[in-house]
Formats: sequence, C-alpha cells, structure tokens
Amino acid sequence: MQVMVLWSVFVGSLGIEAVVAGGWLRWRQLLLRQQDQEEEELVTDHQNHRNLTKVEHPPTSLPLNGGKSAEQFPVPPKPEEVTAVIAALRPPLPEASVGSSRDSQSAEWEYKIVRASFDLFRDPQIFQGLCEEELQAGWTLLEKLDDRRVRFKRATAWRTMINEEGINFDPYRSHYGPATGWLNVVGAIAAVTSMVLPAYLGYVLVANTLSAKPLSPAVPTLNPSVAPVFEPSTPEPPLIP
Repeated sequence: MQVMVLWSVFVGSLGIEAVVAGGWLRWRQLLLRQQDQEEEELVTDHQNHRNLTKVEHPPTSLPLNGGKSAEQFPVPPKPEEVTAVIAALRPPLPEASVGSSRDSQSAEWEYKIVRASFDLFRDPQIFQGLCEEELQAGWTLLEKLDDRRVRFKRATAWRTMINEEGINFDPYRSHYGPATGWLNVVGAIAAVTSMVLPAYLGYVLVANTLSAKPLSPAVPTLNPSVAPVFEPSTPEPPLIP
C-alpha cells in the first residue's frame, strides 16, 4: 500500500508542476504586458509635451523680453513669456533639420527604450557605456526608468546624418547586454529537473517493485493430440469372481 501511495505522489506531482509552471508563465505574460502599457503611456506623454521643458526650480533672474529680469517686474511674468525664455535655452537642432522636421512638429523628436534582461544598468560604468554608445547614433538620455529600462530621444534629422556603417550596433536597438541572465538559466535548469526527477523516480520505483515480486509457478500445458494417462496412486483391489 505504501508503494502505491509513493507511486501516486511521483506521478501526480507532474500535473501539479505543470499547473505551477502555467501559472508562472501567465504571471510573466501579464507583467510584460503591464510594462509595455506603462512604457506606451510614458512615450505618449512625452510626445504630447515635447514642446515644453520641465524645470524643477525655474530661475528668477532670466532676461525676458526687453532685457528685464523677473525680479524687476512688479507682477509675475506671464506663462507664455516664461515658456518663450525656456524654449530659447533649448539647444538648437542640427542644420539638416531645418527642412521638414521643423515644418512638422510631430516628426521633430523620436523616442526609444533600451531594455536589459536583468538589472544591468545598476552598474554606473555599464550605464555610462550605454549612454556613450547611444550618443554615437545621436540618441541622448531622456530618463532612466529603472535598472533594466532606459529612455532616449533624438531629432529625426539624425536619420540622414548618421553613417550606420561607422557604428557597430543598430541605431534602433531596443536591447542591451546578454539575452538571458544567469538567474533565468538556473531557473530553467531547476524547472526541467523538477519535472524529470519525479518521473525517473517513479519509473525506478515501479521497476524495483515488479522485479521484487515473486514469479508464479509455470502451469504445464496439455497436448490435445495425446490422451492423458492417469496413473492410480493406490492399487485397485482384486476382482472377486
């Protein structure tokens, strides 16, 4: 009875592991979908507000129209005047962008997100190396989302100014570093081992159980063409006349 219970546990654990693995894959899929949705919302927000520059502590002595500073005004300056001053501080676009990129404000900037398979950008040297490589293709750092995602932007005029043969990577790459981390490799090995080991142990248990079972004695077969001969075990009594 105990052998049958152990056998049932080994065989039934495969179904439990399949359910657990399916739940984990579903959780990963939902997590990736949520991250993609958050990134899409952030990119859309930057595209809608790309003409405004966020200043955490705006200066109060910037020269406004007429050469006056904000401190010389009896009343606070108008929002459009402050916006004009901030826009004047923005670095100019390359000369090649004077054409269609300035005419179409929607095509002035382009954005991308570079991802890593694990917390690769936690290392400052690796993060600096990424920024330097992306700068070769005209991409400037916009925001570091976390240790796995970094956002860049560049003017669309860089598409025609960059010589792609002079750089050793794709300007529109979205992944940096190894494709799989050591944690994913170890997890895959552990998952395969946890699925194969119970099946192997169950097979060994059944094989040992069958080999230890005593064999039943062989039953002799009768030949139908030959009549059976019965030998009496005790002699018959003599016939009395």
